[in-house]
Amino acid sequence: MAVPRQSRRYADAALANETRDAATAQVGEREATLSRAARALGWFVAWGDLPRSVVEQALQEAGESAGLSASECRSTLRSTLNWSIAHNPVRRDAA
Repeated sequence: MAVPRQSRRYADAALANETRDAATAQVGEREATLSRAARALGWFVAWGDLPRSVVEQALQEAGESAGLSASECRSTLRSTLNWSIAHNPVRRDAA
């Protein structure tokens, strides 16, 4: 199924915003911010608007640039994306 252009633009904007927020998160808020970003972007992965690998790479780089270790990022992203993808409703226009 092709991704509607408007959905893809919205997903790309969300990816850019969430990545920026994760990259600029302050000490004490970095892991929670990364988790929130992954949870928010999991919708787009579940709906097919963004590839999981693109989301993981962007957020991994953002988390590391904010000061998290690579392993902290991987662990947070894996568990949060898995949860978000598993708990998303089917998009109405895909049903």
